[in-house]
Amino acid sequence: MATVSRTELMTIGQVATAAGVTRKALRVWTGRGLLAVAGHTHSGYQLFAPDTVGTAVFIRRARALGLGLDVITRILRARQESERQPCDLVRQLLTERIEEIDAIVGQLLALRDELQATSTADAADHPAAVCGLIES
Repeated sequence: MATVSRTELMTIGQVATAAGVTRKALRVWTGRGLLAVAGHTHSGYQLFAPDTVGTAVFIRRARALGLGLDVITRILRARQESERQPCDLVRQLLTERIEEIDAIVGQLLALRDELQATSTADAADHPAAVCGLIES
């Protein structure tokens, strides 16, 4: 990160507005080490370098894609350790996320089939304490 003058630093509210996220999200991400605090005001408020906005936007988008903070941490570390964008790593992690989603979709489809079968069964055929549809 290039040296930034104190007058160029941004408050957490300014970063939040520019990145389209909440202050709370920024605090969480800062606490997890995803964002670096560049300084503090005389009152103790955190200040951030302007390039923090880009990182926060990246995190917001990655979260929207369902990536966890641990995965995002891996990506950000890879970027810090290299001059190149870590797109191969990101592609691998996205593929893993797709596989996770496919497994969840399979489970949900199986559950849907079971719900459909249960909802169309004849409850009179199944004596039960509460409802034969579910207890059968």
